[in-house]
Amino acid sequence: MSSRKTKAIELFDQRYNCAQAVFLAYSDDLSEEEKDIALKLASGFGGGIAGTGEVCGVITGAVMALRTQIRFCRCARYGN
Repeated sequence: MSSRKTKAIELFDQRYNCAQAVFLAYSDDLSEEEKDIALKLASGFGGGIAGTGEVCGVITGAVMALRTQIRFCRCARYGN
C-alpha cells in the first residue's frame, strides 16, 4: 500500500472526512494556513457533496489535491 494511501486511511480513522483525508495525504507542499483553509473547504464534501451520498468525497479531495500542484491554468471555457 502506498504511503499516501496509508496516510489517508489513518486520517480517515482519526475522524477526518474522506475528502479531508485524501486532501491532507497529498498536502505536503502547503503551509499550515493553506491546509487549514482547504480543510474547511473540504469539510462540505464528506459523505458526498453536503452529505448527499452523490459525488464521493474521495474524488473531490483528490481534485483539490491535484489543483494545488497546478498553480496556473488557462481554461478557455472559463475565460482565464
